[in-house]
Amino acid sequence: MPPKGKKGKKGKKGKKGTKGKADATDGLALGVEEKLARANLRIEGLERALAAKAEEVSSALLAQRATHAQLERFREDVECERADRFDVSADMTRHFKSMQADLLGRLHKLETANAELQGRLEDVAQDHRQAMLAKETEIEAKDREIADLKLKTERMADEFGRMLTETLGRLSDRLEQGLDDVSIGAPLP
Repeated sequence: MPPKGKKGKKGKKGKKGTKGKADATDGLALGVEEKLARANLRIEGLERALAAKAEEVSSALLAQRATHAQLERFREDVECERADRFDVSADMTRHFKSMQADLLGRLHKLETANAELQGRLEDVAQDHRQAMLAKETEIEAKDREIADLKLKTERMADEFGRMLTETLGRLSDRLEQGLDDVSIGAPLP
């Protein structure tokens, strides 16, 4: 659409000019040529503006495409991250369950070994208590035997002492009798 001209200029020029018909035609021709030149300039300006806008639109479309491509790459990256996270999570879960099963197995073995050792310890303690009781009983029996032997030894020592005293007494008596007999002249028996 051609630009609209300003009102009043055309009319003023036509009213002022009183030079004649030739001047009026030239003015009219000049006005049309000037309008044409202005229109051409305006068209060129608009074409340049349109070209600039087209370039801007083209740049915007390229930027939009680049942004869409980048957005698509980001979406793919996010999906890859999710898949990787899921894989890592699944691996960690499997690893955890495997470790848990291993640890539970070890715990069960250790509990079994602990119970077995506790049983053996109780058996050894019981055997030790019985051995100590038997030892104490044996020591008490030996102590009684020693006391009996001491008593017996003391009795025997007393008896032996008495026997020695008696024998010594007899020997002394005999010696005295033998001395009396020797003085009398009797032979010694």
